[in-house]
Amino acid sequence: HRPSSILTRWRWELVAGDAVSGAVVMAVIVVSFLSMMSFADFLRFHGQDDEARAGERGLGRRRAGARAPREREENAEDGHVE
Repeated sequence: HRPSSILTRWRWELVAGDAVSGAVVMAVIVVSFLSMMSFADFLRFHGQDDEARAGERGLGRRRAGARAPREREENAEDGHVE
């Protein structure tokens, strides 16, 4: 639209309706953003729970020769250095 279209809406009788419309659009944007953040947080925690359960069953994502941090600490206490 042309900038002159703004001047045609710059009337006191239209300001209230435009302000309400702007507030509704802003509320929809904020609620959408908060919903997406909540869903991302849910996925993050849900994914951690799945990885923890997989690790308990021995299905964790470790390389063939990698040791868990606890195993490295126990070996360090025995004097074995990798």
